Amino acid sequence: MVPREIQLLQKPSGVNDNLPNRVEKFRLLENKILETFKLWGYDEVSVPYIEYSNIFSVNKENLLEQQMFQFNDETGRLVVLRPDFTPSIARLVATYYKNHPLPLRLCYSGKIFRANNGNSINEKEQTQVGVELIGGEAPGGDAELVAMAAETFQKMEIKNFVICIGNLKFINNLLDCLKVDQSSQSMLIEALNENNLVQYQGIIDSLELESDSKDILKKLPKFRGNKENLNYVREVAGFKPVMNILDELENIFKTLESYGLQDKVTFDLSLVRKLDYYTGFIMEGYAEKVGFPLCGGGRYDKLMDKYGMSLPATGFAFSFDSLIDLVKVKGDALSKLHFGYTQGKRDQALEHVKDYRQRGYRVSLELNSQELEVSRRKAKEQGADQFYYIGNHGMVKENISTNSERKDV
Repeated sequence: MVPREIQLLQKPSGVNDNLPNRVEKFRLLENKILETFKLWGYDEVSVPYIEYSNIFSVNKENLLEQQMFQFNDETGRLVVLRPDFTPSIARLVATYYKNHPLPLRLCYSGKIFRANNGNSINEKEQTQVGVELIGGEAPGGDAELVAMAAETFQKMEIKNFVICIGNLKFINNLLDCLKVDQSSQSMLIEALNENNLVQYQGIIDSLELESDSKDILKKLPKFRGNKENLNYVREVAGFKPVMNILDELENIFKTLESYGLQDKVTFDLSLVRKLDYYTGFIMEGYAEKVGFPLCGGGRYDKLMDKYGMSLPATGFAFSFDSLIDLVKVKGDALSKLHFGYTQGKRDQALEHVKDYRQRGYRVSLELNSQELEVSRRKAKEQGADQFYYIGNHGMVKENISTNSERKDV
């Protein structure tokens, strides 16, 4: 049995403590991302950590419901810890923005909670920073999101990034054109979602389809690349129900070329995303040597219907916990000063402390009078950049990083 004092120090799996240096980096990076979003005209909003569970009941096969932390409130009604931002933002829009001019541009930052998110990180508590474009038509709205995500990567100085775009309608329409039954469609899409190409190929082999149809399905994972590769897809799978989707992707590419992003965007028509409210365009952002998406999102044109507003909508979010260890943040952190004093000099030290704090410096003050060497040691232990000591013969100032000392009499 684990001793009680050890149990009290344990925390649940999938959640983290964050120490001062990480929290400071967190705030700097969060502000950098949000500032980028705001430069594109997006206004920041916040939504509750706790919501009624029906907010997230998108359909009968609700994938979010399988991951939610649920409990009853004081009235007995079922509530959840927020597992996703998009339905909460949709509720907020339907509550406060019914007569607002469109499109509506909103951004957010905060925690989501999932009991089992199914990814390699497997964190129950995650931070997302994202945007929602409500009333933004395709393809212009989708192109704006891709361009904004690319600019955010650039602001974070992540040079070797790529944003991959796709469209769920392409897969669904192609499978319908090839006469694949609904059960097999679900299995194929799940195999693609898990990136399990061996299983995907096995399902195709088991289908009762013409060999030409099977060949097209086997080529689906190869339907990827730059804008020019869309022509290859047209040649192989040029069914009328998918042609307009390819044209839509091409229009997105053309818009992104005007931003100079032609080398930063690719398409992948086998791309799928797990949340089941996506209806068409989807996107994911990757960086070199990172095996999972750093941002993702897509179009959810039917979700707003649930809240009484029939509006097109699209959005994406950065997975902040993945970014924080990848990005080197250059902040404008103010110097940290530490003041010590000899007996009888507290008031004099306090006047200096108040002055420096008024000027915006971070300043710690000894709680009691100390000898010079004791205060100096404490300043170093607490990570101060500069050390001041008020003694009987004046003030000593020391730069901790260079060990340079000056005595003011």
